[in-house]
Amino acid sequence: MKLIDKLPYFPMYAKDYLWECKDYDLITFGVKTKLVLETWIRQCEWLNDSKEDVPKILGISKKDYKHAKKYLAYRHLAKNGDWRIDRLKDAKKEAINRHLKAQRAANIRHKNL
Repeated sequence: MKLIDKLPYFPMYAKDYLWECKDYDLITFGVKTKLVLETWIRQCEWLNDSKEDVPKILGISKKDYKHAKKYLAYRHLAKNGDWRIDRLKDAKKEAINRHLKAQRAANIRHKNL
């Protein structure tokens, strides 16, 4: 796996994320956070609720998943069963661009053209 496939950081702005999740209880907040992180690790390939055992992938109980799904589905669950967190695609592009810029700058700095 190339380094670009293993991005060195995950861009998360705490204030924005907390604001986005302000109405969620702790279980829903935790499930959403795990969905976001698991999606990032999977190179922004969506988890599919109808094809995969999402609670098992996230390491949570089916009861907690069912509870959180009531609150998250309206915003993030597509008709085809994909859990979509659209801002992750843009964040991935930005992270790759920053990584490539830093890599080029390091090569120039160390004369590894």
